[in-house]
Amino acid sequence: MRRRQVLGASAAGIGAAITGCLGLAPGDEHPLAGRTQTVRVDARSESPHDLTAIAEAALSFWEDNSEQYAGFPVDFEVIDDGEPDVLVAYRDDPTGCEGVPNYSDQVLGCAPVLQAGYAPGRPITGRVVAGGRPPGAIRITTEHELGHMLGLEHDDEPARIMSNRPEDRIPEYARRIDILDAVRTVNDETERIMPVLSHGISLYNDGEDEAAALALDSAGADLSTLVERVDTAIADVDTLEANVDVETVAFGDLRELLDQLRRRLAAAEGLSTALAASARADGTARESQRERAIEYADEFNSIPRIQLREVAVALGLVQATTTDEPVVEFDGETPTEP
Repeated sequence: MRRRQVLGASAAGIGAAITGCLGLAPGDEHPLAGRTQTVRVDARSESPHDLTAIAEAALSFWEDNSEQYAGFPVDFEVIDDGEPDVLVAYRDDPTGCEGVPNYSDQVLGCAPVLQAGYAPGRPITGRVVAGGRPPGAIRITTEHELGHMLGLEHDDEPARIMSNRPEDRIPEYARRIDILDAVRTVNDETERIMPVLSHGISLYNDGEDEAAALALDSAGADLSTLVERVDTAIADVDTLEANVDVETVAFGDLRELLDQLRRRLAAAEGLSTALAASARADGTARESQRERAIEYADEFNSIPRIQLREVAVALGLVQATTTDEPVVEFDGETPTEP
C-alpha cells in the first residue's frame, strides 16, 4: 500500500463488532480491481487511537489477501485530501448506516457489497463505529467493511472477519462466555447467601450462639466455593491473555474487576468464619474473633459489587459508550449479534 499524505486521527473502546452491508444494483470487472484505489480516512471520533494506522493495517490485510478470498488483487493508496475512490469514515455512532437490514444502534459498521459489474458512485464509503472500542476491534470491523466492498458477504471466508456470528468472529468466544457466566453465577449465588449470613449475624447478636455458628458455617462454606469459582475464572483470563489472537479484551480492567469480586467474597467468607469461631469461644478468644469479624465486615462494605455488564465490556463482548448504553443489548443474557 502506498501513502501520499496520511491524515492523523484518534479513537478508543471495546465490543463485539456488529456490522452491516448495504446492497447495490449490478451493472464486468469489479469496481476496485484493475487500478490503484485512493483511500481517505475521515476520522471524527472522540477516541484516542490512531485510526489512520488502524485503517492502513486493514487495507494492507486486503492487499495481501484479496486475491485469495475475493478472487482478484487490490492496491490501495492513502491520500490526505481530495476526492478518493474509497472513504473510510470513523464515527462514535452508526449514523449513516440506516440502510442496513435490521438497523439499530447495535450496528458498528456498514459498507456496500460490491460485485463485478457494479458502477458505484465515488467515494465508496465504509463506516466504522470507533468510539469506546479497542484498536483490535476497530481494525477487525474495518477489515469487515472493506471485505464487503470487495464483494464478500457474511457467509464468506475468512469467517473470523466476515461472519456476523460472534462465535466465528471473536477469538476464544466460548472461554469469554465461560468467564461471564462464572461472574453471573457468583453474583446470583452471593445474593442467595447474604440473607443466610445476615441471619447468622442476627442470631449471634441475640446470643443464639449455637444456631448462629451453624448459619455462619453454611454461609462461609458456600462463599468459599464462590471464591474457588472466581479463581477458575482468573485462570481462564490467563489462558486468554496467552492467546495472541485475542485483541479485544481489556485485560487490566478485567483482572481488576475479578480481583475486586474475589476480595469482596473473601471478606464475606472471613466474616462468616471469624464470627462462627467467636460464637463457639469464650472470653478473650470470643472477643478477638468478634473484632476480626468486624474488620472483615468493614472490608466487605468498602468493596462495591461489580456489575455483570462491566465484565462483559472488559471481555470485549459489548461496547462501552459514554452514555453507558450497550451497543449490544445486555440485560444479563449472553450478548448476541443480529
